[in-house]
Amino acid sequence: MRMLTMDLDVDQSRNKVVVESLHDADERQLQSKLRDLVKHIRENKLRITFTDALGQAAQSEGDGVSSQKEARRLAFYLFWNVRASHDREFVVLEDLCCFLPTDKAKAALSVLDVDGDGKISLDDMRDAVISIYKERKHLALTLRVDIAKVWATITTVLLAFVFVFGNSIRNIYEAVIFLFVVHPFDVGDVLLMGADAAWHQVEEVALQNVVLRRSDGLRISFPITKLLAEPVFNVSRSNNRWEGFKVLVDISTPAATFDHVDAAVAAHTVANPNDFTGKHLVVANNAGDPLKYMLCVWWEYCHPGTELRRMSMGRHGLYLAITKALIEAGVRYTLPPYDNMSAAMLNPMRPHGEGQIYLPPFLQKGALKL
Repeated sequence: MRMLTMDLDVDQSRNKVVVESLHDADERQLQSKLRDLVKHIRENKLRITFTDALGQAAQSEGDGVSSQKEARRLAFYLFWNVRASHDREFVVLEDLCCFLPTDKAKAALSVLDVDGDGKISLDDMRDAVISIYKERKHLALTLRVDIAKVWATITTVLLAFVFVFGNSIRNIYEAVIFLFVVHPFDVGDVLLMGADAAWHQVEEVALQNVVLRRSDGLRISFPITKLLAEPVFNVSRSNNRWEGFKVLVDISTPAATFDHVDAAVAAHTVANPNDFTGKHLVVANNAGDPLKYMLCVWWEYCHPGTELRRMSMGRHGLYLAITKALIEAGVRYTLPPYDNMSAAMLNPMRPHGEGQIYLPPFLQKGALKL
């Protein structure tokens, strides 16, 4: 009996050593696996939760679910990740509220709960996701066809519209830009237009044309398209106007003549402050003829020149003052020297020499008999 007891004690001791050895081996393996797991987590970016997976999926640039097989996989993935407890075979509203606001979670439950029992089974999830995929696919096909039809209709209408009204629309667009963006004139403004800078006053403005009144009283309907192609001088928006007077004089005209004309212009402009500012200029300029040059007189009005009668009367008075000064200075227009003997023989009555006044025979004294 005593020997049997000793054998049992030895067997128990051996079993204890074996168990302890196995326990130590399992613990070493577990520690090794944990070290490998920690190393893998550190070296790789893991999607720890379903929320992380959804966030990464939302940031991806893929086209989403593109086949029915992928829809099945998505349904399975949603079911196993949304379900909070693995002890039940369905998803409830509380599970959805972990990822969505309450109102959106209720809306998702109504879509995913196919049989309407308030629980989302795996079959419900699969059928709902596949149904959504099919509806999305059909909608995409329908939209593609509808867009093609609408685009064909729009292009046909646009082509016909442009063919019929293209030029008119372009003219109206250019007129709108010219009148409201460039805005070169208003009703009542005075314009100088054409090669001769004719005086016109704006009376009416429309999109197609402008009604202008010319200096002689005629009313002209002027197309906007023509105004776009030529310069328009707006007198009403200009500063005080300058004008000039030019006359050819002999090269022998003394400087005193210029001083006399300058004094006459100064006196006249100062005496008429309602028409002139007093600024003026009297200079000589090249006339193209070697024995002549141009006597130029410039003056400034005290207005831009919108009143045609006022400017004409002021110019008239100044012209008379300049003419009087030229006559008082003894300025005459004479023919240049002519020494061609053959021409003189053909016309013996023509005088020779510089500065001589020439009159044709029919204007000479005694030539006219009444």
